[in-house]
Amino acid sequence: MPDRMRHGTQVLPVELIHHIISFLYQNTEEEDLQGLDPVRTPDLAACALVCHSWNDISRSYMFRTITICEDSWNSRFSFLHFTSPHLCKYTRELRLELNQHCLAPEWFSDCLERFTNLLALDLENWAKEPPLIPLMGIGSLLANIPLKRLHLRKWVPFDDASDILHILSLCSASLEELSLEVFPVITSARAQPINQVLPALPPVIHLPALRTLALLCEIPDISQATGIGIEIPDLETLTIEVEGYDSWSVAGWNFNHITRLELTVPCEGAIPDLGPSIRPSHLTIDLSKMQSRIPYLTAVAWVEGCIRRLPFPEHLHQLTIKIASSSHTQDAFLYPQRTHYEALHRIFQSFTDHQALRRIDLDIGVLVQGSADMPRSFSMENEIGTLKEVFAPLFGAGLLGVRLVLERLVYCDRVWETELIMEHNM
Repeated sequence: MPDRMRHGTQVLPVELIHHIISFLYQNTEEEDLQGLDPVRTPDLAACALVCHSWNDISRSYMFRTITICEDSWNSRFSFLHFTSPHLCKYTRELRLELNQHCLAPEWFSDCLERFTNLLALDLENWAKEPPLIPLMGIGSLLANIPLKRLHLRKWVPFDDASDILHILSLCSASLEELSLEVFPVITSARAQPINQVLPALPPVIHLPALRTLALLCEIPDISQATGIGIEIPDLETLTIEVEGYDSWSVAGWNFNHITRLELTVPCEGAIPDLGPSIRPSHLTIDLSKMQSRIPYLTAVAWVEGCIRRLPFPEHLHQLTIKIASSSHTQDAFLYPQRTHYEALHRIFQSFTDHQALRRIDLDIGVLVQGSADMPRSFSMENEIGTLKEVFAPLFGAGLLGVRLVLERLVYCDRVWETELIMEHNM
């Protein structure tokens, strides 16, 4: 059917076609949009059959994000290279799931180079060793596109993390968002494979466009392993989420003008080395996502130790603290006590003395597990009264906001669910 209908009927405006197809795209399940399978996107596939203009717009949505898993690696790359190479130009985000069985044929680099409009790359490693594929073909891709977002998931790096450095060096000028989920050492065979011939690295890798950095699971100490520095002059948000208890440091990452620092850590772990120059204006310490049977006083001590590590506390404008603990029994020490609030108040008061801190948000959670009863000494009314009394100076100055949450973990239909008992905001 021609683009301009017969009998004087005019075609729809391009803007309206975009709105129609965009609506269908937004109401399609994400996993159905990533499989190169028109059967799973019947509405978008039908739009592509209307005419040439509808076809071109539909393709830009249908193939915007492509996911290639390890079990479809050969078939989908072969399809993109030999059957439909023209589809690569529509892709903005490419997600690759890798394992030791993923091979790179001779035409692999040529296929990847067709993704000329790619903005986001997500590499997920399902092997228990460093993946070989990225440095065999991804390098040629990164060298030819202005990549904006890069996620490395379940990554088992080389011993010296040179694979990460090489990937970063290839997209250093344009990269705006970086997420590194580095897995702990699982095997000892993590040295650079002999068939991976990598070019020499510069002494410093500059990431001038990077605004958001997430370091997850393990923090790779790249500078100590290689002597190569990473300069991020204008980073805005640094998110660190670790699960282990070993000591870790961000001293090898050079970012001085960071705005937000967000830490999600277990309070049983070591207090981090934040380096000599980091100066965030917004700091979030989240000890609530990894709930454990640790007394609140331990969490309070961790918070204080971490804040004391800041080299320039006078730059801190906003502080958010999230603390939670869980209990299987009526152990009173797992519930917040007045002494815990008093310790937190002393910490907060010392920072308000700098006259730079403008806002403090305190989130306190209690998770009762199973059928355990609340201790008789605990009541929400008493807790609210204690909070108001201890933190009266900060409440009076309008500096403090508190959220108190009481929840129960219940087992229902073979699934653990969180049930809200009480919540109060002050």
